[in-house]
Amino acid sequence: STGRLFTVAGGTGNTVVSGTLGATGATALSSTLGVTGATTLSSTLGAGDTTVTGTLDSTGNFEVGPSTGRLFTVAGGTGNTVVSGTLGATGATALSSTLGVTGATTLSSTLGAGDTTVTGTLDSTGNFEVG
Repeated sequence: STGRLFTVAGGTGNTVVSGTLGATGATALSSTLGVTGATTLSSTLGAGDTTVTGTLDSTGNFEVGPSTGRLFTVAGGTGNTVVSGTLGATGATALSSTLGVTGATTLSSTLGAGDTTVTGTLDSTGNFEVG
């Protein structure tokens, strides 16, 4: 079959196209699409589960949730992250800059702090030790 531009195997229906395959209408595939080279898509829509087994590189934003109310976003240009639900961490959390909290804060264990500045009232319902 060397030199043939279009081949359909009689026993299997397998098709080989040696040139560019163009389709102007919708294309329906009922099985896996295997691509061995780079793939460029102008838009995508995944209706089912999606699995990525390698690194997912994105230069744009990463957004989860409906467009009318994103639940989780990562800005592509800055890495700034917004979480609309509860953020849970089971391991240690290391912050290398300021922690800003606008609501009440509850700590269920000891707070170790270096130099501390209190600009408002400091209330204590238990023992308060100095020195």
